[in-house]
Amino acid sequence: MESKGKVLQHLSLRIWLILLSFYLSSCGGKDTISGATVWEAPEEAKKVAVEAVQVTKGTPLSFITGAGVVEGIREAWTVSETEGIIREIHFRIGQWVEKGQVLLQVDDSLKRLEMERARVQLESAQIELEGTERLFQQGGASASAVAKLRGTLSAAKAQYELTKKAYEDCTIRSPISGFIALQDPSISLGSFISRGTRIVRIVDTSSFRLELSVGEREVGELHVGSPAMVQVPAACGERKIEAQVTAIGAGSDPKTGAYTVVLGWKDSCNGRLRSGMSALVEIRRPNRAPVLIIPSASLVRRGEKPAVFIAKEGRTEIRYPVLGSRQGTKVEVLQGLSEGDLVLVSGMSKLKNGSPVNPTVVGDSLKWE
Repeated sequence: MESKGKVLQHLSLRIWLILLSFYLSSCGGKDTISGATVWEAPEEAKKVAVEAVQVTKGTPLSFITGAGVVEGIREAWTVSETEGIIREIHFRIGQWVEKGQVLLQVDDSLKRLEMERARVQLESAQIELEGTERLFQQGGASASAVAKLRGTLSAAKAQYELTKKAYEDCTIRSPISGFIALQDPSISLGSFISRGTRIVRIVDTSSFRLELSVGEREVGELHVGSPAMVQVPAACGERKIEAQVTAIGAGSDPKTGAYTVVLGWKDSCNGRLRSGMSALVEIRRPNRAPVLIIPSASLVRRGEKPAVFIAKEGRTEIRYPVLGSRQGTKVEVLQGLSEGDLVLVSGMSKLKNGSPVNPTVVGDSLKWE
């Protein structure tokens, strides 16, 4: 029994030593976890890994860019000012016509008769007035009779001019020189044409124009004669055509606040350029001092304003910068950011103001794409 008691005593001592060793290891040593660390670990785990670029200054964007629709330098719809049966058609789609060239002939038989009758009445009124004036000089007619006949002559002249115009309107002519671009489907031999019917659309393609809308910051940098480049992929592929600003709107569109800028250029695509084609535009800007530039990928929409997230001391801060021009993947910043700020370019959809982040700087805002 004594031997068995010593064994139990020895076993109890070993168990006590093991527990003491475990307690000491949990309270110290280089591998232990302190109470403060236990509280900090969840906060570190919440940090979102994001990429950021450092905001830097660079050369201002050298072009104002936009898009528009190509138009002939002059375009016009020929509209009927008469009514009647179409007797002759003197044009076809794609044909070049000169200003004043006959396009269409409407039956003019009745209009001609009306004009001839008015001409006879005019001649009669002229003869009667001349005879009465001679009598008046001889004392054989009154001044009131002369005045009355002068009024009759004036009315006869007006009637003759009206009937003459109605007769001439039966011969419909081209208002400008250009190509026949479009024909109203109702125009055919023998059909009835009404007043106000559009007949053909004529486009002068000796040169071209395009209207572009720009903002108030950009319009102040432009002037008539500013050089530009126009790209029309459907006609000229990747080749760019030299153009220039020919007109600038004196006021903005009340609905959009944008200003109209008109470009003009000569055709240099071997006749392939057509009115109505889509075009991309670059207007060269004058040289300016360096400005802050950020990637367009850093912009997010918060309410009605564009915004960016910057990383500051491990947390996000939302900013609403005042933006300038855009070109490709770059945007000018006029106010709201400083050189050296870290602007986030990834993971923004998960963030809000004050979110904890762990940013990785992937370059500066000029070189990052």
